[in-house]
Amino acid sequence: MNRTRSAVRWLPRRVSAAIVVGAAVVLAGCGVSPANMDMRNPLGDGDQYEVKLQFADVLNLPIGARISLGGLTVGRVKAVALGEDAATVTVRVDKAVSLPSDIHASVLQDTLLGEAYVRLEAPEKSTGTAAPLRAGAVLPLSQTSPPRSVESTLTILADYFGSGSVQDVSKTITRLNTALPKDRPQFDLLSAQLNRDVTGIGANTTEVNRLLDSATEMADRIAKQEKNFKDTLSPYHLKYWSNQGKLMSNIGVLLPAVGGMLQQGSWLIPLMNSSSDLFELLTADMVSLGSAIHGGSILVNKNLAPFLKKPVVKIDSVTNTAGQDVSPGALKVLRLIGQAR
Repeated sequence: MNRTRSAVRWLPRRVSAAIVVGAAVVLAGCGVSPANMDMRNPLGDGDQYEVKLQFADVLNLPIGARISLGGLTVGRVKAVALGEDAATVTVRVDKAVSLPSDIHASVLQDTLLGEAYVRLEAPEKSTGTAAPLRAGAVLPLSQTSPPRSVESTLTILADYFGSGSVQDVSKTITRLNTALPKDRPQFDLLSAQLNRDVTGIGANTTEVNRLLDSATEMADRIAKQEKNFKDTLSPYHLKYWSNQGKLMSNIGVLLPAVGGMLQQGSWLIPLMNSSSDLFELLTADMVSLGSAIHGGSILVNKNLAPFLKKPVVKIDSVTNTAGQDVSPGALKVLRLIGQAR
């Protein structure tokens, strides 16, 4: 019995305590979730303010993910709450950072297997006069972009390679090799000409910019005339232009026939010259006839018509063949027959 007791050795108390503490840490670590670990900045709550961001999808955004603004970490993700229409991400931002209310948030990954984080950036057309976000503010879905998952990226790559795009590039290179001259001097000549063209374009960037500005201005003017273009290209106006085309086609058929007829009627030219002389004579006679008609009209209206309406003859004197005045005797005779007063 004494030998048995002497064989048992007790460990030192410090070693036993270390073993107990290590076992407790291991057992406690089994119940720890990395997603629930607080990885925020070491700043206190008094140096940060909370903002809520609404995303259509946050994928695998972990608690404690960094908030990036201009490449700098300005906060951390505090919580993620899933709703029916959106996922609300609560973030804590350093109070020294003032975020405008029109800022845009997106969930990104720098590498294919990198950690997801939230990037904040000002919109492209920011006026710079937006009010700052206050504590408790909510950024709506219209100002956030959901992350692109690895699965969707791989799907896009699979579609790209499976759609024949790589084969198209290979065919394009083959066609270029076929089109380029096989003779080295000719190829060098072509390369030199291409180099001169590119150099010329580079030396005239002002003209190129002016051309692009003119094209942009023309596009803007065309855009402003959208209503007129729609009216012009409406079914009614298209029918009108179709009828105009048919009319022009018929005129095109008629014009050669008219030309042939005029060519065959060249023998009428002398006859038309003679007719011209005849018309000149008739015109002169018509002028004389007009004058005669005018004189006859005066004779009838001023002389014959008044006389026929009231015939009166005024006799001033009556002389015989010898030149003697016989008016008193003639007057007596006329009075006797009742033709004078």
